[in-house]
Amino acid sequence: MRKFYLLAIVLFLSASCKKYSQVVNPAHPDIVGRWVVSDYYSSPGGGVNMNSIPWIPVGNANIWYIEFKKDSNFINSQDMQAIPDLFQLTDSLLYIIRGNQKIQLEYKISKSYLEIYGLISFGGNCIEFCGTRFIPAK
Repeated sequence: MRKFYLLAIVLFLSASCKKYSQVVNPAHPDIVGRWVVSDYYSSPGGGVNMNSIPWIPVGNANIWYIEFKKDSNFINSQDMQAIPDLFQLTDSLLYIIRGNQKIQLEYKISKSYLEIYGLISFGGNCIEFCGTRFIPAK
């Protein structure tokens, strides 16, 4: 009987200590990998239509990358933490999950770039920060 209780405790502890992993099958598998910032755009204020704002190159001084892992971990080089964030994708929305906080962003992706925008739900206008463009890391 004692062996049964010991076996039950060991099985319970091993099941409860299993590493949490939320593997997400991305809506767009090309997002997996490291991306380096190349351009950004922001509004001068007052709610400017996104289509009228030019992309501004960041130059070599601002080296920043983000990385999407196959196991749904998300790494941001400007916000390094001991525990990575998680990400989820839909066809047009990117969710960054940190603990119980879920940040909703819009994204567009092609083979040559990834664009991430603050959620723009008011008629295509943005106020101040509008978006960041990343290119695949080499």
